[in-house]
Amino acid sequence: MSTYTALLRRTAAQQFRVTFPDFEGLSCTAITQDLIKPLAEAVLASQMEEMCSKGITPPEPCSLQDALRDDVESIALLIDVQARYNADFRTRLEQFQPTPAAA
Repeated sequence: MSTYTALLRRTAAQQFRVTFPDFEGLSCTAITQDLIKPLAEAVLASQMEEMCSKGITPPEPCSLQDALRDDVESIALLIDVQARYNADFRTRLEQFQPTPAAA
């Protein structure tokens, strides 16, 4: 199992946003604090699964100090990822997708 650092911040819209220093451009946003960690786990698992399916080796996790070096306003979350990613990662990710509003 690998543990990656995710950086948590509150957005101007009062939502919670997580970025991943080891994966440039990878992020997710949730409307409540309770949803952000499971969503971050699902998004990271999805990214790792996609990389592995393309034969790309995921990066080694950076240290907590390196992750926070240039971002003193964020809170660090540690996200565990299994060496072989769960087959149900898409199901876990889909549960966090917003449902379309009724017309």
